Parts: sequence; C-alpha cells; structure tokens
Amino acid sequence: MPARKIPDREREIGDEIIGLYAPYLNLKEVGNVIGIRHSNEIYRFVSDIPSTTVNSRKKYRARDIARKLYESEATAS
Repeated sequence: MPARKIPDREREIGDEIIGLYAPYLNLKEVGNVIGIRHSNEIYRFVSDIPSTTVNSRKKYRARDIARKLYESEATAS
C-alpha cells in the first residue's frame, strides 16, 4: 500500500504537538492538547487511535493525534 501524502496543516499540528510534549503522549497530555479535562471525553477521543506501550504505560503517537485533529478540523469547515 503506498504511503499517503500528509497535508501541510496536519504536519504543522503534529510538529507543534511534538515540540510541546513528545512523540508519544499519555492521556493527560492528550487531554491538554485537545482542551478536555474529563477522562471519559479523552477516552472517547482516543478510542479509535491505536496505543503503544512505553515503559508499561499506554501512550498515543502525536502524529495520530494530529491526524484526528486535522480530520475533525477539515470536516468542521
């Protein structure tokens, strides 16, 4: 399967998240990025994003978070 072309705006969002946090984020950091404090809402946001185990903790890739934010931004406008 060929690699998909990452839109410039999605790349900017990902670079900003990585600059502020790291390539992998825990749930609290994801909540900070998307501006949500309640864990149920954060779990709902990351429900379709694959997690990675880093030092026995669930983490989410910043690029995956950026992709979901970009897609929600694109559908909102």
